[in-house]
Amino acid sequence: GAAWTLIGAIMTFVMNNIDVSAQNISVIPDFDNKVFSYELNCIITILTGHIIIVGIRMLPVLLEGRKRYALLSQKI
Repeated sequence: GAAWTLIGAIMTFVMNNIDVSAQNISVIPDFDNKVFSYELNCIITILTGHIIIVGIRMLPVLLEGRKRYALLSQKI
């Protein structure tokens, strides 16, 4: 029951924030053993354009970090 509650909460969050095309969730209890194990399989699709846009947006942050590192190393 607790596993289903946790999975339901996670899937609600994921479905509201990410476009999920298919899902297959199963919880299989093993009443004979006191073992907890899980398996997660997923395929993530990212558009190349999104990667380029994020790279362009991160470029100023990375350059600023390099400037700060250079200034700190000069002071030492």
